[in-house]
Amino acid sequence: MPIPLTSLQEPWVKTVCEIGFNMGHSAISWLGSSPTTQLQSFDICRFNYTLVMADYMRAYFPGDFTFDIVCLCAQLIHAN
Repeated sequence: MPIPLTSLQEPWVKTVCEIGFNMGHSAISWLGSSPTTQLQSFDICRFNYTLVMADYMRAYFPGDFTFDIVCLCAQLIHAN
């Protein structure tokens, strides 16, 4: 179920965790809806543009955007 962006304007909302950054469309929506919200985003970086857009978000939202690459290959190796 989608969370309405107006919920980010609640004073108790400090950080949003996003799984699946891709090109950053939802990340821009999250961060643009509230000046006090911070976003922690994760992605497997399947596409080349993902890292480019993550760098853009870091520059445009300094201190409010954190990005981590999730490496599923390492998890699969350790699981087997």
